[in-house]
Amino acid sequence: MNIFYRHEEAREVLKRNLSQVKVEEVEDGDVVYMGDIVKDTGNMKVLRHTENNLRSPRLVVEKENGGFKEVCVRLPGILCRKVLPPIRRDISNSQPHAVRALKQSVKLTALGLEDYEDIQHVMDVVHQLFEQELGPGTVQPVLSKPYEGHLAFDIGTRYFTDRDDAPCQEHVPFSRDEDPLFILELMRKGRFIRSEDNIVQYCAKVAMEGSRPSYSPFKPENFEEGDIVEAHISFACWPISKDSYQLTLIMRALASVDTRLRTEATVKAKKVKQQSSRGGGSRKRVIKNDENFVVKRHRIVYDMDE
Repeated sequence: MNIFYRHEEAREVLKRNLSQVKVEEVEDGDVVYMGDIVKDTGNMKVLRHTENNLRSPRLVVEKENGGFKEVCVRLPGILCRKVLPPIRRDISNSQPHAVRALKQSVKLTALGLEDYEDIQHVMDVVHQLFEQELGPGTVQPVLSKPYEGHLAFDIGTRYFTDRDDAPCQEHVPFSRDEDPLFILELMRKGRFIRSEDNIVQYCAKVAMEGSRPSYSPFKPENFEEGDIVEAHISFACWPISKDSYQLTLIMRALASVDTRLRTEATVKAKKVKQQSSRGGGSRKRVIKNDENFVVKRHRIVYDMDE
């Protein structure tokens, strides 16, 4: 976000969006607002092993017809950092540990809105649920650094899954919007796959009062810092050592909600840059064509014997 970004107005836009999300019509199976899941933790449990990834415990809820589905929630926010597709440059480190760590990620903030304090409470409740299953003191809470002193949340999804960790999953090829030069596809080799668990849906949200919101496809390269967005998030743990886990926020979808303030700030910055380039620089003296000068050159004067 540049200096022309209107932070106060962005907070107001996000506040209205948060209020709308809290009352949006949802049906059974829809993704609910993140702050609402604390009302229904009695139906949630942590599964230590799933076919998605044998090493990654997940927060799930039991379905009425049997089986489980992951808990997935919506979190609106202001996009303040992004590492998103497409990948157009070679990735120098192709060692397995580096390939495994590659992810698409965003950081969301509310620039100080109190509503995000409620979200922090949700994180604490989810952390307790994981520790109830995995053991007290075994789960590290979500790691998220502040943005300019404001509470913020880091959300991301790895590009790859170890083939041995998901033996029942098939590889899903990358779309050209994500991997136009086949860089990711070629670096995974035989050790990794892109499973359903690694897919992020990028879309634009259209919200209409009194009805369910609709979503349409949106290219990931069109997201920019300063946009108002909505992230769809699930909760998982990754092993970091024996009997020790890191709780993370998994990005399932990212929806564009409002780009107006970011666009206005970008346009203003371009205008200022153009004006400064036209008016800057030192002035040079222009020599008229009819001014002909004879310049006497320097010569050494020799001492000569007479």
